[in-house]
Amino acid sequence: MITINEAIEIAAQLHECQDIVNDIRVIVPITQEELTFTTSNNNFTYFVNPNPYNHAFGVVSCLIYPTEEKINPIVKIIVQNPNTSSAAAKRAREENSKICWFMPFTNKKTSSGSDWGCIENEKLKRNSTKIFDQTSVAAWKKANPKPKKKRKAAASSSSSSSSSNKKAKIEKIASPPLAADLGPDFKLSLSDAILIHNALHDPTFPKQVQLQSVNCVLKVTGKQKRLCVVIVDEATPLGYMKLMSQNKRKNSQWARRANAGESITWILPLGMDGKHKAFKTWGVIENGVLNLNKNDGCPLGIAK
Repeated sequence: MITINEAIEIAAQLHECQDIVNDIRVIVPITQEELTFTTSNNNFTYFVNPNPYNHAFGVVSCLIYPTEEKINPIVKIIVQNPNTSSAAAKRAREENSKICWFMPFTNKKTSSGSDWGCIENEKLKRNSTKIFDQTSVAAWKKANPKPKKKRKAAASSSSSSSSSNKKAKIEKIASPPLAADLGPDFKLSLSDAILIHNALHDPTFPKQVQLQSVNCVLKVTGKQKRLCVVIVDEATPLGYMKLMSQNKRKNSQWARRANAGESITWILPLGMDGKHKAFKTWGVIENGVLNLNKNDGCPLGIAK
């Protein structure tokens, strides 16, 4: 188990590596020797990946080992991707929050999001009984108590009596509306396709994505197989196209590549019945790059 102080130390080091990756002035490559660290109490050794995570998100990650031999990593840690629509990404993007996610790592894959922990701005943001030593968590919380919330001023007798008798109804607000009818000639831009691709493979599982080229918010669903259906006009209520992450459970070369860590997204044109069209009309984005050789029938407005 990792103590909170160790987690804070590792997160700080990982963000220093992220700053180096972000600094376009740095032209000297980072060697693996420079990216192998041991916690100050020599409990753990961790190796930071010198390449951006999956070569698509532009964020660095690391594996933590219980011994210096780098055998059987137990935790994977990744810097928050600021380029998604999640609340954590917004804090990283707009408030420059330093966020790291700690994920249990076994059998060459991470566990479900419910087991993840999070360190934000050198503080415990989200606890994980699978990773963090709970004795250290209790001690840290005792030393860093949450500030007490201020009590609201008492309401007047008339308003308090009326509110006590009947609670005010809260109007349920639906998902942000899609853009006005974009018409049958709509084409998904490459930048928006990559934006959706990044959201599908973001380890924080964002639930929506805001397109940049048009005023359109799209839902993202699923975890094992991430989906985003592009609905842009009333003429195609079931969707104009679907972007779908590669199913890792398939027995194909694409699935093998996905299980090896590559990020692969398929772009599937949909018919009026909402079903996929022929495979030859599909497009594919591989590790953040559109494969133009497989884009012949794909509904992307891109010139070769």
